[in-house]
Amino acid sequence: MPEAPVVAIDPGRAKCGVAAVAADGTVLARTVVETCEVGRAAAELAARHNAAAIVLGERTGSREVRAALTTATDLPIHEI
Repeated sequence: MPEAPVVAIDPGRAKCGVAAVAADGTVLARTVVETCEVGRAAAELAARHNAAAIVLGERTGSREVRAALTTATDLPIHEI
């Protein structure tokens, strides 16, 4: 895991959990947004916390969320 914070996303069909997490596991910020807003929300948190990557859960809705993220940011996306 990088030393810089990451943006972690728990994808869903209607809503997604989005959090900025420090390398030591400290949650720096978190929110729940509608899935259609996840790209914008992730990009904003990444910029605010100087995130090095995005960590994306690979279950429900992850394909659509990944597509939104790739248009909103150029950070590497790691599916878990």
